Amino acid sequence: MSLNDAEEVRERVYPDWDMEQVGADDIREVLRDALGTAEDPGNLAALNRILGQLESGPLQSLGRA
Repeated sequence: MSLNDAEEVRERVYPDWDMEQVGADDIREVLRDALGTAEDPGNLAALNRILGQLESGPLQSLGRA
């Protein structure tokens, strides 16, 4: 077997999105920016759900209890 037979081809699911570490205080802004550039209906729905959860209360209420 050659290397080419076993080589996995990977594509980014969101090729236009940049990767960066985001602090908790900045997450709302980052998600709003992503909402402005998202085109897929599933991504738009997910971003809107996340933003809705964030807007419904303090960030500390999300995640682990």
